[in-house]
Amino acid sequence: MQNIEAVQFEDLFDKRVRIYDADKEMVKEENKEQQEAIKRLQEANAAFVSARRGDQSTKQREQALQSLENSFFRYKEIISNLDVGRKFYNDLAKIVSRFRDECRTFAYQRKAEASQLEKCDPFITLCCCVTDYRLAILQRQCLH
Repeated sequence: MQNIEAVQFEDLFDKRVRIYDADKEMVKEENKEQQEAIKRLQEANAAFVSARRGDQSTKQREQALQSLENSFFRYKEIISNLDVGRKFYNDLAKIVSRFRDECRTFAYQRKAEASQLEKCDPFITLCCCVTDYRLAILQRQCLH
């Protein structure tokens, strides 16, 4: 029997490897193209960064955008405050209206009691008139 050695298969390996030579060349070309694209991209980026640093309009634009953003947040805050104030005054109007109605009811009840007392006793009517007269005099004195 004959010994098998790797040297015997060298021709076969060379033939099989040569099949992939075209693919190797294609990979090398793509690598070269990618390196060139990376280089162009880095140059364009460097030019953009230097142009951006020297351009005042970019800074002005950023300041304008910041100002707009601040204005928007302030607007939202004012709208929120208006809603809170509107709710407060609507609730207050209900409370004041209820209080006014209670005062009217109270005053009506006192008038009704006074008219009943006047009907019952003429002396009380005279006392009420005298008291009203004295109050009017006191008010005049305070005004002068």
